[in-house]
Amino acid sequence: MKLFNKNGKRILILLVSLLIFSTVVNAFSVSPARRLIDYPEDLPYVGEFVIYNDELTSGKVRIEVGGEYSDYVFVEDYVHFEVGEFEKKINYEIKNPNNKVKPGLNGVSFTLTRTDETRGKRSYLGTRMALITSVVINVPYGGTYLETKLFTYPGDVNGGIRFVAPILNNGAEDVLGAKVVLEITDKNGKLIEKIEDVKNILVNEKKDFRTVWQVNVGQGIYSAQLFVDYGNGVAETEKVSFEIEGEKILLNEVTVNDFELGSVAKFEIAVKNIWDERVENIYAELEVYDIEGNLVETFVTDKKDLESGEKILLEGYWDTLEVVEGNYNTIVVVRYGDRLLERNVETIVSKEAIKTSIKIAGRSVTVVEGERTLTWTIIISLIVLSIVNLLWFMHFGRTKR
Repeated sequence: MKLFNKNGKRILILLVSLLIFSTVVNAFSVSPARRLIDYPEDLPYVGEFVIYNDELTSGKVRIEVGGEYSDYVFVEDYVHFEVGEFEKKINYEIKNPNNKVKPGLNGVSFTLTRTDETRGKRSYLGTRMALITSVVINVPYGGTYLETKLFTYPGDVNGGIRFVAPILNNGAEDVLGAKVVLEITDKNGKLIEKIEDVKNILVNEKKDFRTVWQVNVGQGIYSAQLFVDYGNGVAETEKVSFEIEGEKILLNEVTVNDFELGSVAKFEIAVKNIWDERVENIYAELEVYDIEGNLVETFVTDKKDLESGEKILLEGYWDTLEVVEGNYNTIVVVRYGDRLLERNVETIVSKEAIKTSIKIAGRSVTVVEGERTLTWTIIISLIVLSIVNLLWFMHFGRTKR
């Protein structure tokens, strides 16, 4: 009896290849990942980086140079590791381009590619892996020149939005009295707020513009942009969008009409989109409990989409064939995206009516699924690896016999 058919062998080879790649993907590393030097005082520059052979395997590493100044870099093309050899120090030299430079940050990259790994006498698949270490050459601008970038830290309608913008003087002259202006606009481009400041920034100095905007508008999507006027020019950032969070959905009421005990009760959950954008796939889950806290019934409504400002009814059905008259507590959970809105609804069931009243207690939260996803990913990975190891053992055991 054959252990594997043709397709089975192909699958086995694919799985084993993936397993091997996963085990060797970190087989070597490099340090440092990045180095910063200044032009012209640091050139010519002699430096080194270290390649670490983390698994002590033999193999060849190719070194390729890229970037704006690759023609001015001298480094060996290949290095070879013997079995058991842990590290190699690689020396390189960057010559002075002699005014053939452009202002700003310019890079030289070293791409390291490793092939033909072996462990002892057993050869592994020709896996190719690449790492990059780089040298960044900072070429100053003539005269005055500022650069900046804007970062936002969103808040909600009850708090503030924090803005941070590092401003760098990459020119050859000090900048005094630079005017900093932060503009905040709504999604239609209407100016909502303007915050101003003045900065003195010396050559090669970095000054941070920091401010907290106390939110005085409703929830929604907004944009911010920073301008720095330093006389000879204006440094400006790209527009950065941010969200002011809050309730996106309102649960107005829960009603049951035309009811008779023993029939199917139609629950209508009235919800309204108070967000300034469309909300998709909104639905409600309902759990009905008796006065002793025992779960009586659960049911789910249909899913609907809501435009901004729209109000709709979510409909769910409860079969009351075996339900008795009395007081019940219904937990209504409205779900949309990664958020949920929960309300407790006092529910009184009689022969000819179901009366409901929404209690104040409830919650609105963002649902986080990351840990659950990570746990299942680990479990599935372990199962796959176990199966691959078993099949590999059975295959080679049978081949040997």
